Amino acid sequence: MGEIRIIERDTTSVELERINAGFDEHAVDNGVEIQSSVRIGFIALDGEKFIGCESGLAYKNGIEYSSWFYLTDLFVEKEYRLQGIGSKLLKVL
Repeated sequence: MGEIRIIERDTTSVELERINAGFDEHAVDNGVEIQSSVRIGFIALDGEKFIGCESGLAYKNGIEYSSWFYLTDLFVEKEYRLQGIGSKLLKVL
């Protein structure tokens, strides 16, 4: 085995495919149904003006959603903050 290095960079598409396959292999090895994910997102608008958003991954076991959601983004424009818009975005999930 060569020298192990840890570096910061984006994951390549080939590496991402391997990561997903590795998670599936781990699930099968442990008797867990393979999960898939669906990206879900909502946008906040003031009229037609974009003022915020949220998005993340909902996980499914087969055709049923599992009991958790991974939030990846939550953003509200500065002038619209502290008005409960972020909370409203989270509630629609």
